[in-house]
Amino acid sequence: MSGNAFKDFNPKRVEYDDYIVLKAIVGHFFKNIAEIGSAQLFRDGVGVYVRTLGDLDFAVELPKAEILKIVKAHPDTFQAVKVFGNTVSTLVYNPEEECIQHVDFMTSTDIDNEEWVMTGGSDKFKGVVRNMMLCYLARVQNAKESTEDRIIKHTVAFPSGVSTRVNGEQITERNNQPSAILHTLGLKSDSESVDVAKTYEGLLGILDDVQSHYDGFKAYCEESYFYRKNPVLLDRALDYLKNFE
Repeated sequence: MSGNAFKDFNPKRVEYDDYIVLKAIVGHFFKNIAEIGSAQLFRDGVGVYVRTLGDLDFAVELPKAEILKIVKAHPDTFQAVKVFGNTVSTLVYNPEEECIQHVDFMTSTDIDNEEWVMTGGSDKFKGVVRNMMLCYLARVQNAKESTEDRIIKHTVAFPSGVSTRVNGEQITERNNQPSAILHTLGLKSDSESVDVAKTYEGLLGILDDVQSHYDGFKAYCEESYFYRKNPVLLDRALDYLKNFE
């Protein structure tokens, strides 16, 4: 979506040292922020000195209009601005490197939970793979709970969480508490499980009979736009599932 928003500006890719500088800059303007997406890998120290990112993603606990107002009021720092849905995309001036770099801000009302929902995954797999597995597991749970007369439909949305419909009627509002998401999907939802399920590998670790999901998840992946866009990434995730121990 916003990944190519500023390709004509040729912003410098973000290295770990840039992340430190950029986080300090945006932290000056936004007091309640959290790394989301791949930026979490820098925060967690995963591959920091060999990794570069096209952009940094932050959740900001402010309405989108307020985020936009702040960045437009400081054009020397935020040198270009675009809006995509709930995301405000900017080019931030990095005075240490004397360059511009791409930083995205997503409006948030609940940073702690949304940070888990929008996790960047691990050094092996992007967060989108973990999130696709969550959506697939919702489909599996729907089939388990539904009967001929009572059709259950759990869905997971990002970052708003899980909700449930019964025979088309909304039964629960969206809930982005990690434990609620895992519990609704029929998974262990204790604090340890919540922590490990931040990643695709960790999520597989709390499943029973992991390999039994191979065919179903493969079919689910192949239906997706993301598979058509990046089949290599998902094929690697499927191989990992098939051989998971």
